[in-house]
Amino acid sequence: MDIKHIDYGKLPIIEIFSDWYTVPSYQRHYVWDTDNVMDLLCDFKEAIDTHPNDEYFLGSYIYQSNEGEKNKDLLDGQQRITTLFLIFAYLRDCGNLDENMKQTLHGFVYQDENKLARKNAKVRLQYEIRGDVGDFIQEHIVGKGILADVGNWNIICEIAKNRNENVSINHICTTLVACQRFFSENTDIDIVEFLAYILNNVVMIYVSASTLEDAFRLFSIMNDRGLKLSNADILKSSNLEHIPEKSDKAMIAKRWEDIQEDMGDNFDRFLSYVRTMILRTRPKTNLLDEFEKEIFQKGVISRGKTFFDLVFRAYDYYCKTIEPDAKDTGYDYVNLVKVLKSTYPSTDWIPVVMFYYSRFKTEHLYDFATKMIHKNLADIICGSMPTTRIENLNKIIAAIKASHSSDDVLNNHRLFYFDHKKFMSIVNMDIFGRKCTKTLLMLLELKYQSDEREIGTGIITIEHILPQNPKVGSEWTTNFSPEQRNVYTHKIGNLCILTRKKNSMISNLDYHDKKSRYFTGKIDTMPRTLHIISTHGTWHLSDLEQNQRKSLEDIRELFDIHDVFSDFDDVKDLSYIEKARSNYSKAYKPWTKDEEAYLLRLYYNKTPIDDICRMMERNRGGITSRLSKLGVLVLGDDNEILDK
Repeated sequence: MDIKHIDYGKLPIIEIFSDWYTVPSYQRHYVWDTDNVMDLLCDFKEAIDTHPNDEYFLGSYIYQSNEGEKNKDLLDGQQRITTLFLIFAYLRDCGNLDENMKQTLHGFVYQDENKLARKNAKVRLQYEIRGDVGDFIQEHIVGKGILADVGNWNIICEIAKNRNENVSINHICTTLVACQRFFSENTDIDIVEFLAYILNNVVMIYVSASTLEDAFRLFSIMNDRGLKLSNADILKSSNLEHIPEKSDKAMIAKRWEDIQEDMGDNFDRFLSYVRTMILRTRPKTNLLDEFEKEIFQKGVISRGKTFFDLVFRAYDYYCKTIEPDAKDTGYDYVNLVKVLKSTYPSTDWIPVVMFYYSRFKTEHLYDFATKMIHKNLADIICGSMPTTRIENLNKIIAAIKASHSSDDVLNNHRLFYFDHKKFMSIVNMDIFGRKCTKTLLMLLELKYQSDEREIGTGIITIEHILPQNPKVGSEWTTNFSPEQRNVYTHKIGNLCILTRKKNSMISNLDYHDKKSRYFTGKIDTMPRTLHIISTHGTWHLSDLEQNQRKSLEDIRELFDIHDVFSDFDDVKDLSYIEKARSNYSKAYKPWTKDEEAYLLRLYYNKTPIDDICRMMERNRGGITSRLSKLGVLVLGDDNEILDK
């Protein structure tokens, strides 16, 4: 069936927020995290600083247009529109604006009841998705001044830390906390100008259909089966216009298309690497605008042949560094790249090694890549914001350009500096579940690699030697007390790498059975894991503690850390959650069914709450909140526990 009727156009945010929207029950949760929000706010700030009069394209949104005054049902774009909705609510209450401006922002969030105008009270963005999202927004966000209320803000901050909350509510609170962080760190921003830019310069493309069936089909076409032009297609066409000779034009077009076919869906991303190598700055707008306004218009490089030559050289750099041959770079570098490509959470490192290769080829390439990735990995683990991490990588590119030799780069110690004490403190905590845990474990595997061969990176899974949920009566519950399991289960000394999919039944076997059935023949390409299993005939507390110390020693050696030797008990520089976990290792972690059952047994046995906290390694708020969710208690006004 053909789509009967569609409407589309471009609107500024101020007009978009003159309409009313519903996020239908069939939609997914609001899932933007701190990085997404901070990136958007930073982009707005940089756009105002560099191109204050230009339009900022925020993307598109798709909705079903309903009859009369009914809300528009959002099918796509709810993440960005929800984020703007929350930014307006935050600045309404916390932006130090005058009453007129507060009322304007309030209108983008909520319509107060007006009986004379026969207008009902109404939220600008209504949530129908599962859970109590709509009620939460109504109770904690829409009221004018409510986000400035200390008690309400404390609730929002606590929910932002609690991953056991409804997904949308948790991320809504996380976004509000991210707004507070951004504006407290950027006190030089003129809030009025900032808002005026968002409302008038930021634009989105709307696409609407009259029926739900047509709206869904339109969404599917635009996102899955459509043949929309890519950045690569537009850049190729606009630059081919500057190639005068037809024969040259045909040859260049063929070369471009060969590369595009080779790289597939990654070609646009590859062009973003080229952009980074040219400008050595964090992207401020979309890729096409960057090339047009920051590169071509400013004369950084010329259109046409100069542009194509640069792209073709960059492709050669990419092949030599990201698809390396051990004959050129050695196995150490090949294995490092294989690990990064299969486990690393970002690709921001790629243009850095490409640029290094453009200057110094394979001279000290492995040493450089190791230093660079250790710096970036430490930045991630220590909680640096994405903008800071990218800026640090761009500083490395700038230093490469300014250096006369590879030794100049490698000996620039300030370039690769990170907080050794904070890094080691975090690594000594519960490391399982963090973004870079698999990468860190694989780097340790490479440290133990002694022969000249490629390491396997097909199926890679993290295994807990002491299982996460051992069966009652097993040797694990005999050899480890609940307190010891809570302390050590997720530490790096209890983690290893498997080259197969996990099997929970085998994973929970006693050590000797697990060793023979799970590890034998499955870890022959993982040298650190093989070393652990061959060294330890048992896995008691002393074995685990010994391997924890050994793992930390390996990390210090791997990251060239020689100034930290303590037990890393100083957490004054760590985040709230990390501080909590220094006392309660499972604070703010998701609950398992076994943990809930254990909690109920302790509670019904009248175990004091403080003892439950100690035994389960969770803080008091986490214990009482979970008991409340399980329906066995309520909290009185004085926070005393009252049986239901």
